[in-house]
Amino acid sequence: MHLQRQFNLVVIPLVVVPLLILGWLAYGYLLESERNKLVSIMHSDITNLKQKINIEFTQAQSNIELLASDGIMTRYALIEDEYSRYNLYQKGLISRFKSYQYAFPLYQEIRYILPDGYEDSHWSKSNYNNTSDEENLSLWYKKLIKNPNKILNIILLNPDTGSKSLYSFYPLILRNINTEDSNTPKKLRGYLATTMKIDWLKKQLESSLIDEDYYIVFSDKDDEVVFSFGNEKLNIDKDTNNNSIEENPIKGSINGVYNSGIKLINHNEGKIYQLQEKTIFGYKIVYNTLQSHAHSKANELATTILIITLSSILLTVLALISLLRFSVIQPLNKLAIASKDISEGHLTSQIDLHSCDELNDISQGFNGMVNSLSENDEKIRYIAYHDSLTQLPNRRMFHYLLANTIASTDRHKDQMALFFLDIDNFKTINDSLGHDIGDKLLILFSQRVASCLREEDSMVQPDQEIQIDDIENELIARLGGDEFTIV
Repeated sequence: MHLQRQFNLVVIPLVVVPLLILGWLAYGYLLESERNKLVSIMHSDITNLKQKINIEFTQAQSNIELLASDGIMTRYALIEDEYSRYNLYQKGLISRFKSYQYAFPLYQEIRYILPDGYEDSHWSKSNYNNTSDEENLSLWYKKLIKNPNKILNIILLNPDTGSKSLYSFYPLILRNINTEDSNTPKKLRGYLATTMKIDWLKKQLESSLIDEDYYIVFSDKDDEVVFSFGNEKLNIDKDTNNNSIEENPIKGSINGVYNSGIKLINHNEGKIYQLQEKTIFGYKIVYNTLQSHAHSKANELATTILIITLSSILLTVLALISLLRFSVIQPLNKLAIASKDISEGHLTSQIDLHSCDELNDISQGFNGMVNSLSENDEKIRYIAYHDSLTQLPNRRMFHYLLANTIASTDRHKDQMALFFLDIDNFKTINDSLGHDIGDKLLILFSQRVASCLREEDSMVQPDQEIQIDDIENELIARLGGDEFTIV
C-alpha cells in the first residue's frame, strides 16, 4: 500500500494537472473562437443586408432616372400650358406611369410634382388612398426645396398608408428647344417622384436577429431611427462620451475580412460589440450585441469540455490505479508472500503470474531460485544423513530411526532385531593395500550385505537417495569405519 500511496502522490498530479491546464487553454481558445465567430456572423449578416439594400435602392434610382429621361415625361414637363398638358399629354404620361408600376410592383405611386409642391399627375393602384394634392407642407418637400436641383431619396412615414416608404425625387431641369435658344439656361420644370414600399427592408432587418441578445438599427445620417429590432436595452445613445470605446477589439481577420469598424463599448448592460455599415442615400445599419453572448456559448462548450476532461481524468486515474494494482502491486504481494514462506522453510512456494511482462520474468527467476533451493536442501539433508562413501544411512540417521523403531514396536507390541557387523582385519587391508582399496572393499561389502537382505529386511539400497521422513523400520547403516548395523 505504500507503493500505492506514492503512486497517487506522484502520478495522479502528473496526469491531472496537465489535463486541467489543457482544459483551461481549450476554454481560452473556445472563448476567442466564439468571439471571432460572433463578429463573423455580425459581419456576414450586416454585409448581406447592406448588399440587399444597395441593390434595391440602386434599382429604384436607376428606374427613376430611366423614367425621367423618357420622351413622354420630358415633353410633358416642358409644356407650360395646363390645358394642353392635361388634355393632350397627361393620359399618355399616366399610361407610362402605369406600365412602370406593373414592371416594378414595389412602387406604390408615381407622380409628377411641380416646383411649388403641387401634385400635377399621379398614378397608383385603386386601393391606394392619396390623401392630398398639395404637398408643400410635407416634410420631404421642406427638405427638397433646400437643394431643389438635386436628387432626393428619403424614407418617411407615408400618410397615405400609415407605414414608412422610400420617397425618390428626380428634378427635371430642361430647356425647351422649340421656344428657347441654346444660350437660355435650363430651368427646373418639376419633379418626377416615386414612392416605394419598404416592407422587405423591415423583414430583412428583423430576420437578421438571431436571438434577444442582438439589436439592429436602420437610421439616416442624422441618426434618426427608421427601423429598429431586438433588445432595446442594447441601444446606445447618440452621446457616447461617457462610454469607454475600444476600436477593433478583435485583431486580425475572420474568413479573410479584416475586423475594421468593430467597436467594443462599455454599457450598462455590459460590454457591447457594435458594427456599422453605410448604405447608399446616406443611411446606415448599426448592429449591437453583448460580448457575453460569446461567453455564454463558450461556457456551454466549456461545460462539455469540463465534463469530458473530468471524465478523462477519472477514467485515466482509475485505469492507472487498476493497472498498477493488477500489474505491479498484486504480483509484488505474491512475491512478498512467497519470500516469507521461503524464509520460514517452505520451499514448495511457486508464483504463476500469467503475464508477459518483466514481472513474469522475475517470477520465473524466483521459481527457478525456489527449485534450486529445494534441490540443494534435499542434497544437504541427504549428505547430513548418509555416508558419503557407501551411500548408506550414517550414524545420525541410525540413532534417529532406531529410536523411532523402538518406540513403534513398543507401541504396537511388535518385535524387532538389531545386527551389528564389522570386517575382520580391515585395518590390515587398509594399511597394506591402501585406503583406495579399503574404500572399494567397504563399498563392495555394503552392496553384498544389501543384496542378501529381503525387501522387507531393508528398505534402503546403497544407491538410493532417501529423506529422513520417509525411512521405515528396516535399515542397514554404516556407523563408521568398518562397522555396519541392520535393523
